[in-house]
Amino acid sequence: MNSAVAAIATRIDHVGIAVPDLDEAIAMYRNAFGLESVHEEVNEEQGVREAMLRIGDGYIQLLAPLSDDSPIGKFLARSGPGIQQVAFGVEDIDAAGEHLRSAGVRVLYDVPKTGTGGSRRVGACASTFRQGVLAAVLLLRRRRVDRYEEHVDEHERHVG
Repeated sequence: MNSAVAAIATRIDHVGIAVPDLDEAIAMYRNAFGLESVHEEVNEEQGVREAMLRIGDGYIQLLAPLSDDSPIGKFLARSGPGIQQVAFGVEDIDAAGEHLRSAGVRVLYDVPKTGTGGSRRVGACASTFRQGVLAAVLLLRRRRVDRYEEHVDEHERHVG
C-alpha cells in the first residue's frame, strides 16, 4: 500500500448505496441480511433521505433522493441503483483535503461539511473516479463503533 495513502485513509467508515425507495431498501437489507437501520434522517442540503445500517465495525448508508434533480436523483437516472460512494475515515480532515488536491484529485468541497447525524464531518469529497464511484473522506467526532447510534441516543435524551 502506498504509505502516503495509508497515512491519510485509516478505515472505511461506510459504503453509500443509492436507492429509489428508502423504506423498501431498508426492508430488503433487514430481510436478506438481518441488518437494522440504526439512524435515519433527511439531509435537505444534499437532497436525500438516508439510513445507516450497521455491519461489523462499519455501515451501509442507504441514500434515497428527495427529488429527481438532487445529486442522488441524478445518479439514479444516470447509473441506476447501486454503490454511489465509499467513505474513508481520516484523522486530519484538512491534511486529507490537501493531500487529495496535491495528488491531482478534484475535491468538491473547499470547506468541510457536517455529515450524517452530526456525528462526523464530511471533509472533502474526491471527484468521481473512473469506476464511477465517489470517494469521500470524513473525520469522526467519536471513535466508538456505535457513533451513529450514540447520536440518536443523545438526541432522544434531549428531545424526549
